[in-house]
Amino acid sequence: MQLRYFYDLLSRGLIARAREVLPDDPEARAHLLEFTGHSQAAERLYRSAPRPDQASWNNGLARCLQHQGRWQESLEHYRKVDNPWSRLAQAEVLLASGRWTEGWQAYEARFEVQGLPRQQYFERCLQDYSPPFIFQGQPEWQGQEYHGETLLVWKEQGDGDCFQFLRLLKLARQRGGRLVFAAPCQLQRLLQRTEGIDLVSQKLPAELPPIEFHHHIPLLSLARVLDITPENLPSPECLKYTRDPGKKIGLVWAGQRISQPERRSIALAALAPLAQTGRQFVSLQKGPDAVQAHWPPPGMHLETPEINDWADTAAILNQLELLISVDTGVAHLAGVLSCPTWLLLHQHSDWRWQMPVWYPRHRFYRQPEPDDWATPIRAIQEALC
Repeated sequence: MQLRYFYDLLSRGLIARAREVLPDDPEARAHLLEFTGHSQAAERLYRSAPRPDQASWNNGLARCLQHQGRWQESLEHYRKVDNPWSRLAQAEVLLASGRWTEGWQAYEARFEVQGLPRQQYFERCLQDYSPPFIFQGQPEWQGQEYHGETLLVWKEQGDGDCFQFLRLLKLARQRGGRLVFAAPCQLQRLLQRTEGIDLVSQKLPAELPPIEFHHHIPLLSLARVLDITPENLPSPECLKYTRDPGKKIGLVWAGQRISQPERRSIALAALAPLAQTGRQFVSLQKGPDAVQAHWPPPGMHLETPEINDWADTAAILNQLELLISVDTGVAHLAGVLSCPTWLLLHQHSDWRWQMPVWYPRHRFYRQPEPDDWATPIRAIQEALC
């Protein structure tokens, strides 16, 4: 029970509490080291620890190797475990290392971890849309031409993932007739300006006739059926906005608390060195952490404009000289809008930031050591002066 409680605390990012209840178990100690960024020390402990659970041991060692960029060794250990989470981890290793053709195929495992049959997951995602969709067993699109027919592409995962893959809608549209994109209402105003979309459906109550479609596909699966590689990845600029940059700099310091908060969030106070540059800043932070903007670091001039949806965020980004952000959806939207972005990254950042190909105007400032945000922030401070 204690071991299960320990792993539950880690999964929720409650590292301090997990340390307090750390079981006398070598694998648990190794997992804590790996989770907090000490992958080399964790690897040594994993290799010397007993192996009562081979699957857990292989997955733990594979994560350590993955965080060190030892891709092939990591894959070898992930492949010794046959479950959806391990298959999804394999996909992320393949994508991080540039093996995208294999990676997109393996990335379909993201549906397996939902615990639902793929078709049931699709139908659940489309509940309550307006206009409604009538599902009558239409097949999933495999990249073929569909002239005279309608392709339904549906949003999955987070808004940042959506922005990252929006560029593929235009390619899909070029292979056929009509393309409908199903997305939540908070994206409605923004996505009306997306190239490659004939209609954006949204989750709003309305008495409208249903939309007929002939094929459907989840947004991120477009990369697989279109055979997207680092060499043929389209430009991210697919929103019809005009940039009018000024001298202000945008700030985002925290990602969603439900998705690796310890790796995607800092406190606004940590950005105090930027106040010494004399620049004027604008907060684009949303969610619970936005309240920190009421107490900016001493000397920091920070505006807090009203932001109701992603279209408001886009309007602000188009007037900025620069965005400084942690790994959030705002950083992805800035890339789509060609807003220069300096990205603060955890030492063990997400697979998509292992290759600098997604957004040409992004610059990475990565932690050199676990928990060291001060070093990349100082580097940004020096670059602004």
